[in-house]
Amino acid sequence: MIRVPLYLHASGPLRIRLEAPALCVKAESDADRLYPLRRVERIQVSGPVEWETAALLACVDSGISIQFLDRHGQTRGRLVGCGQVNHSLAENLQRLFDRPGWRPWYRQWCWARGLQTQRYVANRLSYSYRDARDLAGLPRWCEARLGDRARPKSIRNALQWLQLDFYGLITQSLQDSGLWSSGRLALEEPIDLAGDLTHILQPVLLIVRHRELTSHDADKAIGHRQVAEWFTRNTGWFEYQVARIKNQLEIWIMETA
Repeated sequence: MIRVPLYLHASGPLRIRLEAPALCVKAESDADRLYPLRRVERIQVSGPVEWETAALLACVDSGISIQFLDRHGQTRGRLVGCGQVNHSLAENLQRLFDRPGWRPWYRQWCWARGLQTQRYVANRLSYSYRDARDLAGLPRWCEARLGDRARPKSIRNALQWLQLDFYGLITQSLQDSGLWSSGRLALEEPIDLAGDLTHILQPVLLIVRHRELTSHDADKAIGHRQVAEWFTRNTGWFEYQVARIKNQLEIWIMETA
């Protein structure tokens, strides 16, 4: 069974209630829409959305994470559920945290993995660079190449929406790894692992954005619906990237702790 993200970006009031085994989305002027919980991978929500407690708890019990955004597209909060129980990552992180002076080593690892990702993306996009400093210009170079396909602001907005989706996917992946259900780690202490992994991997979004904009109409702005479709089409590739960086983190902890 393929699970897909559910996007609830409301311009008018929405009410979410549970009609087991599905979430029922009710708008004032539209018919009810039902979304079976077994088909929902994660949820992204913004605007005037009212949740019934039973619906939130059903998401928790089903291991579905919910990402709440403000009107500027920034994350206001997250809800994570029980998910699957696989304590390997949580136990390895705890082993790292128990070691004195772990923070500088962890930050160095994040920096090195981020640089590695930038170089991978630069090579995929045939971007010529001489050293690490030249990689800082990679996003601007990509935007210039796409300038005849969409408005610059629209391109930047597309990248922001892709990053928010990526953050949600990584949060769900960490939840499925049993990171928070282990009871040993909080969501953002002592590190915000979802945020750190998103920052490391965010350059790969340039590849998807460049590929998906190939036949885009330059006169039309890029909407969130279109970006969500891009992300859904590339979910398998994104999941591979997340699994790869999680494996690298675990290997690094086992080698250093």
